[in-house]
Amino acid sequence: MPKIIFFTFDSYNVINGVNTWLIDFCPFLKAKGYEVTVIAQSYHKSGENLTLNILSQKGIHISLIPNIPYYTDSQAHKCWQYILQYKPDIIINNSILPAFYTFAYAKQYGVQCINITHNHSTYDLSFLDRFISEYPLSKPHHWVAVSKELCNYMMQKYPKYTHFRHIPCGVAAPAQYALPPTHTFKIIYAGRLDDEQKNIITLTHTLCRLVAALPYAYVEMYGNGTHRQQVTDIIYQAKNNNIKYGGQVSPLELKQKISQFHSIIFMSHYEGTPVALMEGMIAGLVPLLGCKTGGIADMVMHEDTGYYFNNFDELVQTVSYLYSTPADWSKISDNAKVFVQKKYSLDAIYKLWEQIFAMREDASIIKTDKFALPAPSTDKTLNDTRRPPLLVRLWKRLIIFLCNNALLMRSK
Repeated sequence: MPKIIFFTFDSYNVINGVNTWLIDFCPFLKAKGYEVTVIAQSYHKSGENLTLNILSQKGIHISLIPNIPYYTDSQAHKCWQYILQYKPDIIINNSILPAFYTFAYAKQYGVQCINITHNHSTYDLSFLDRFISEYPLSKPHHWVAVSKELCNYMMQKYPKYTHFRHIPCGVAAPAQYALPPTHTFKIIYAGRLDDEQKNIITLTHTLCRLVAALPYAYVEMYGNGTHRQQVTDIIYQAKNNNIKYGGQVSPLELKQKISQFHSIIFMSHYEGTPVALMEGMIAGLVPLLGCKTGGIADMVMHEDTGYYFNNFDELVQTVSYLYSTPADWSKISDNAKVFVQKKYSLDAIYKLWEQIFAMREDASIIKTDKFALPAPSTDKTLNDTRRPPLLVRLWKRLIIFLCNNALLMRSK
């Protein structure tokens, strides 16, 4: 069976769908006979990375690309060294810039190169211009989008590139399923505490208002991110024991907790296919959605596999209805479970990946040809920073040394 390398990013506090789906999918591929390696950029040491640690425990081979200092060319060379070492048949890139530059060379030896775009962020979409228009040598054999909306957007922007594919992330079946509400109606939010994408400030205020309006409503929020302090401050100021911030939990802990709730909620500005939403639905949670973006629209049909709300009053009405009619909650819960199991289970998405894998050419042995990058991208969003020439580095060190000496002399 083929050898596959996944390139991604990891950290001690990275909990997102970009990585979380690998925790289930990589062992699934290994069980199918694939030889899987996950290589991650990180600012942290080997044992401090959340996803890599879990994958290692599950028997997946892992490697690390240190992110300090960060220079695209240095990291791209490190990616290329790993490719030479592992000799993969397939590379799947989670939109990691240095790994993308290796495609120009890996393709020459029959290595199938695939990139995945997970959402509509400015950063993720910047890769389209860079590697289709500016540097097409690194254009992938297939470019996967995790939602239909995102795939359609990319096809409309680059209609001449005919290798866009829609393949969502997948989830494994849970060990336990949610039960109908009785005395309380429990709602969970799990994801990054980020306002740009997740609209987390508005969501937190909304949930505080909800538990104040409905004494039987109970909320727990999990995650980490740039707006963590604001979230905890809002919850503290609400002074209501029915809403809690549960901190950051690992994806494995979240899988164990999620079946204790009745609904999962999002109000995001944009999404790919939220893995937390899929994990909630397959466990029987009823989605409550103040947004209809990206893969959310693919998964949730109003009053069939979940509910959309346009304002606070509609959210209150929906929660009240589901709490007071547990039979209807059970019906939507069952619909959500069946739908995700059919469309987003690991078996379902593997069939889509298998179609792409079947198109690959036989990979030759990778040779140590000279590896070089084109001029850096002018798009500042990509942070295509290059290592300065030796003389420039030495000059900077000299300036720092002289400045430190001057400060030392002044202090005497």
